[in-house]
Amino acid sequence: RKKAPNEFRRIDLQNEVQRFFESYIPRAKITKEEGTKEIWITHIKNRLVIAVRLTTKEKRQGYYKTASVHGSLRPAVAYSMVMLAETDSGKAIWDPFCGAGTIGCELTGHFRFKKLINSDISEEAIAAAKENFSNTKSFKTTKGKVSFRLEDFFESKNFANIVITNLPFGIQYELGENF
Repeated sequence: RKKAPNEFRRIDLQNEVQRFFESYIPRAKITKEEGTKEIWITHIKNRLVIAVRLTTKEKRQGYYKTASVHGSLRPAVAYSMVMLAETDSGKAIWDPFCGAGTIGCELTGHFRFKKLINSDISEEAIAAAKENFSNTKSFKTTKGKVSFRLEDFFESKNFANIVITNLPFGIQYELGENF
């Protein structure tokens, strides 16, 4: 951006990256949001970030996710969070703001754990999490390790080795500075 004689334009860079993929990966086809392959390019501080998605819209939404609540995570985001948490079979994991249970569903489908606690203050969220969990392929094998609790995070007595959660956000949750 600083050394080039012309003005930086994101669309020009995106077109260059697309040409690169088309020439080196000839079967790749760049499509819109509903497609199977997408490219995003952005400039953050001094770094160029290029993201490529190679999944279908159905896969991004998760086969199990039939119920959702306000602020529900996409399964791909939940999977990434769980993967980055580096879970292993000996850990107790807690999602204190579980919402529709997307983090727990991704955890049960792809990772090992000792115990999973899903909690939320919303009855609607707990019902959605239970429904989504019952739709997972691993429902029968992990059922005894998973619990759902209607409780307030600040009053909870839960113990876990790892906490993985999507914090509530926005004015509707009336979160104060102490949160």
